[in-house]
Amino acid sequence: MKADENSNCNLTGIHSVKEFDGKANIVLLSLSIFGIVLSSLILLGSNQIFTFLAEFLSEKVFHRDFDIAKWGNTILSLISFPAFAVVFIDAVIFPKFSSKAKIILLSVCFFIVAFFIFWIAYFRCNSWIDDDMAAEISLAKECFINKTFMPRTWEYATEYRIINNQLIAAPLFLFTNSWLTIKAITVFISSAMIPLTLYFLLNQIGIKTLWIKLFTCLISYAPWTVYHWDFLQFGGYYIPHVALSFLTVGLFYASIKDYDSSTWKKFYAASYFTLSVLNGMAGIRYLIQFHFPLFLGFFSYYTIKYFKTSDEFKPREFLIKNAHNFYSMAGLFACASGYLVNVFVLSKFFSIGASYNVDVFTNFGNIEILRWLGAIFNIIGYRANVSYTTPGGINDILVYAFVIMFLIFTIRKLKHFEADNANFFILFSAIAFILNSFINIHVNFYKDRYFLTYIMMVIPCIAIFLEEKKFLGFYRYVFGAVCAVVFLGGTFVNLVVLVNNNSDRNQEGISKFLNESEYETGFSVYWTGLKMQFLTNGKIEFLNFYANEFENAEFGKWSWLASKRVEDFDYKHDQKTVLVLPNSQITKKAQSAFEKGKIVYNDEYYTAYEYPNKLSLKLAVDDINGGH
Repeated sequence: MKADENSNCNLTGIHSVKEFDGKANIVLLSLSIFGIVLSSLILLGSNQIFTFLAEFLSEKVFHRDFDIAKWGNTILSLISFPAFAVVFIDAVIFPKFSSKAKIILLSVCFFIVAFFIFWIAYFRCNSWIDDDMAAEISLAKECFINKTFMPRTWEYATEYRIINNQLIAAPLFLFTNSWLTIKAITVFISSAMIPLTLYFLLNQIGIKTLWIKLFTCLISYAPWTVYHWDFLQFGGYYIPHVALSFLTVGLFYASIKDYDSSTWKKFYAASYFTLSVLNGMAGIRYLIQFHFPLFLGFFSYYTIKYFKTSDEFKPREFLIKNAHNFYSMAGLFACASGYLVNVFVLSKFFSIGASYNVDVFTNFGNIEILRWLGAIFNIIGYRANVSYTTPGGINDILVYAFVIMFLIFTIRKLKHFEADNANFFILFSAIAFILNSFINIHVNFYKDRYFLTYIMMVIPCIAIFLEEKKFLGFYRYVFGAVCAVVFLGGTFVNLVVLVNNNSDRNQEGISKFLNESEYETGFSVYWTGLKMQFLTNGKIEFLNFYANEFENAEFGKWSWLASKRVEDFDYKHDQKTVLVLPNSQITKKAQSAFEKGKIVYNDEYYTAYEYPNKLSLKLAVDDINGGH
């Protein structure tokens, strides 16, 4: 088979590394595909394998009761060993495959990952669903009822849903009322937005090698950690943030290119400015996350260059004729104008629970540096409570190698900076990460998961490093292999965890009871109510109390991810209603008050109380707080 020069040197840069010959390519590619398919089937049956190994270790090895909490992660990591081993071996020999073989192997991995995403989203949906995720489908149903993608009858949480998951989920109610099916399909479609927008971005920043684009799109798509699954892939909260960042930055680069026809330039520029306005209308997050860093990167570079060259300052050339400065600045102003619409217009028509506009700086040192580093490492793939001899443990070591090599490569690129699209993207990514990290660890609304959206900007940088021809080949070869093991090997280690989450068993009893009941309204605490609404396909509309502890709660609405009609006290006020509580939330004081209602369901996880109407439930809650 004809050698592909790019595949010989783009990753390794070592011309002495030759591709496998035709027969070896076919044999090793077939073995790789067979190995990854077989090990994937093992992962699908890992629940049964886990039970067998736990019993075997308990009875044959330890000869005592097995501490599943202590050793569970290690067992799951061992089950992933076959898949991890295949990825590890393929990562080592990958440069010797032909370009065609690389593309085929990556395509197979894409198919397998896509299969697992839908399979887990559908068959393990009830294990992973929580109130925030259930609220996404509840909002979609509200959109469907009101025939609009932005219903004014919804209490939004922290951002207005301008371009978000309801655009996919709401139309699905035309075909089915199964919330589980709609959630699974929405996960499958929306998660595909990340590799698609990334592929567009990679084309704009100048990545030419097809297998490098496929590889980086694959690792953006694959759920390497539970963080990635919970908040990006399955949760879906940050899919719009990541996809829109890739798309917006890609449109920026497309807008500044030279074209044979001005039509394409006008199209990309119009799309870029329109999307920038919509980003700002959603909230301040997009403005901080990528619009301001994009402007800051170009503006600071050309300002420094101006002072170094001591040329005469010409404002028109600096701000307008310089395409980088003009489009990044214009995009920033477009986003800012959208944000002004958010503050002065949308806020008058739509309700929002907590706006980032009111975030304040916290006391210095409240967020420790170790917590910040820990969040970054955990999101990339570091796993606690796994033996260092298991795939999970090996991956933990390689996470360190990845972070160190990535930092070295980034510093080297910035040190030897050249004014091209790829280098500017690395500069933009570095500024975005530093700026957003600084804000995240200093404001009073800190969350570890917020780093996920910034870390996703690392993936296009990986593609840039892999295609870089000026780096020493050996180090690029090692870096590519480490990336494959950390992100793809880590994906298979994580898939075992995703497949084996059976927490839905705790909800089987209460879910069956509620589905067979005649209740139309219900109440609960947050992290329970909307999940119960999801499990009943919206048959029972739940409203959450203000707080998790009823001693601190007041009866009434919590303006957070709920329909306003459900929050209306007069809504179905004369019907029987049900209060569903996790048993951990029922203190002795609360129990004595709630016994005024009738216990209609109880198991070791949940208790349900029936009340003749909302007023009787209000009196019970008021009694807990000494009356109101």
